[in-house]
Amino acid sequence: MEFNLNEFIWTIINFIVFFLLLRIILFKPILKNIETRRQEIEQSLQRAEEANREAEALRRDFAEQVAAARREAQEIVSRAMKDVEETRMRKLAEIEEEAARRLEKAEEAIRREKELAIAALREEAANLAILAAGKVIERSLDSEDNRRLVRDFINEVGAKQ
Repeated sequence: MEFNLNEFIWTIINFIVFFLLLRIILFKPILKNIETRRQEIEQSLQRAEEANREAEALRRDFAEQVAAARREAQEIVSRAMKDVEETRMRKLAEIEEEAARRLEKAEEAIRREKELAIAALREEAANLAILAAGKVIERSLDSEDNRRLVRDFINEVGAKQ
C-alpha cells in the first residue's frame, strides 16, 4: 500500500463535505429538537414548581381554615355549655324559690291549723271547766258569770303556754 496524496486530499475533502452535509441535514435538526425538548422540560419544571408553590399555599390556607373552623366550633360549644349551665342554674334557683314558697305556705297553714286547734282546745277546756265548776258549785251561773269564768280560764291557760 502506497500512500497517495491525491487520494488522501480527496478523502479529507469528502469527509469534510460529508461532515458538513450531516451537520446541515442531520445534526442541526437533531440539535434543534434537543434544544426544543430541553426548553419544554425546563418550562414543565417551572410549571411544576409553580404548581407546587400554589398547592403549598392552598394547603396552608386550608389548614388555617380548618384551624379557624375548629376554634369557632369550640367557641360555639363553649357558649352552648355556658348557656346550658346558666339555664340550669336559673331553673335550679326557680325550683328552690318555689320550694321555699311552698314550704312557707305549708308552715303558715300549719301555724294557722295549730292556732285553730289551740283555740278549739281552749274553748273545749273552757266548756269543760264551766261544766266542772257548775257541778262543783251546783248551781247554774248566769251568762255573765259564765263569760267571765271562760275569759279568766282562757287567759290562765294562754299564760301557761
